[in-house]
Amino acid sequence: MELNRPVIALMGNPNSGKTAIFNLLTGMNQKVSNYPGITVEKRKGTALLAQNTQAEILDMPGTYSLTPESLDEKIVAQQALDWMQEKEKPAAIISVVDAGNLSRNLYLTSQILDLDIPVIVALNMMDRVKRKNQDINCQALKKMLGAAAVVPMSARKKWGIKELQQALTMVIQNKYIADKCGLKMKIPDSVIECIDPVSEILRQQHRYNEHLAKTQALRVITRKSALDLYSNNRNMNEGDREILISARDDAAHKINKIGMNHRTLEATLRYTMLDKALRKSNIIIKEEIREESRSEKVDKILTHKWLGPLIFIFLLYGIFQAIFTWAIVPMEWIATGMDYLGNYCIRLLPAGVLRDLLVEGVISGVGAILIFLPQILFLMFFLTILEDTGYMARVAFMMDRLMNKIGLHGKSVLPLMSGYACAIPGIMATRTIDNWKERLITILVLPLMSCSARLPIYTLMIGAFIPKKPVLRILNLQGITMVFMYFLGTITAMIIAAIISRFIKERGRSSFVMEMPPYRMPLAITVFRQLFNRGKL
Repeated sequence: MELNRPVIALMGNPNSGKTAIFNLLTGMNQKVSNYPGITVEKRKGTALLAQNTQAEILDMPGTYSLTPESLDEKIVAQQALDWMQEKEKPAAIISVVDAGNLSRNLYLTSQILDLDIPVIVALNMMDRVKRKNQDINCQALKKMLGAAAVVPMSARKKWGIKELQQALTMVIQNKYIADKCGLKMKIPDSVIECIDPVSEILRQQHRYNEHLAKTQALRVITRKSALDLYSNNRNMNEGDREILISARDDAAHKINKIGMNHRTLEATLRYTMLDKALRKSNIIIKEEIREESRSEKVDKILTHKWLGPLIFIFLLYGIFQAIFTWAIVPMEWIATGMDYLGNYCIRLLPAGVLRDLLVEGVISGVGAILIFLPQILFLMFFLTILEDTGYMARVAFMMDRLMNKIGLHGKSVLPLMSGYACAIPGIMATRTIDNWKERLITILVLPLMSCSARLPIYTLMIGAFIPKKPVLRILNLQGITMVFMYFLGTITAMIIAAIISRFIKERGRSSFVMEMPPYRMPLAITVFRQLFNRGKL
């Protein structure tokens, strides 16, 4: 990587289209999903901007705030802390904002603006806003935020990307004009009096300006996870660490004493600031009376207390039935092709060790694996569809109560479902579970899920011992047996999880907050790209 390429950081809420914009800028084929928490590490790619300018795009994990609640959010918070302390600051930050949820998405943007780094707001999903007969005054929003630029765009429709590239070039060449930021968080005098000792310590230890010191003081008082970022810093000596922790605890006690909740203080002040600024600036144009969306109407059925889980079970049955029946034809094609290739080699080569090695070893061995590839691809296809439509987020929501009873977490659903394809990516996906107990239990029971490697065994045994007999005219006994095998592994995993949770004494105290994304039609190219990559692996 060339050292003179400027670095542009890409930040945004989960499910705001951040990775889609990253792919458009860099041309890389990263996973784009309609499920929060997919990206759990930093990724880099090179982008060609306007006027042949090149830049390194740093794609950060999705986060709702710079106050870390989970492992992936901690990555972003730690990186932001490094930038505050003048370590490898990027040339600019692209703050990806869901234009349909402006107030909630601007919470993170307001925190990013405190970093004293040029910010370009990528106002994504503007096509959805316009479909509601609404619009957003981008110039008024730019003035309100004091951002370097506000670019309306739609990553899904692929418009606005050229304007974003031009804005990035202007920032890199220092040709942009940022409005004076009128967005300042108003902190009550009584709160300032409580947090002053903490902000003074941060100002002395890290040379922050007055505004940054106060906002950081609020953050470390709000969450101990933010305090840990400072106290775990290797450059901080033991004495300074104890002084900061003591001052923080004292400030939290004083804030509670004056009748405010220190845990929600920063969120309360920031959302109050944003709501007032948005109303005053008249940024949202032609706002119609809000009606119940199609996603909300569908959710009344799909996330119903009793009907929702039944629909989910029937969906799983349909998936496994389809895997067992639809894959027969391509499996027969592969078997026929391998037989033809083997017979051709027998006719071509003389009898001997080489022919036996090639026909009985290489061709038969590879054929025995390839013959089950259609079933594995069908399973991955259906899981990708469930994920990209937004239904998987609903499954996590529905299963949260049951998961809590057995010592797991609502976020455990996606890793466990991923375990149907392969346990390894499922185990890696547990990084989004912030509580160590729930994460550990999920990892321990994941191998009990029936992964795609077991699918050939199930198929072989069911084909040999279970007759192809119709049940109730619409079902098939072999398909029912396949579903039963998968449910057996799942139920066993849940029983073992409940037993293990009794032996781990620390109780999980993590909360479950998940954004319900709107239902979307999956992009065919994205689905088949994922199938190609997974099939190749």
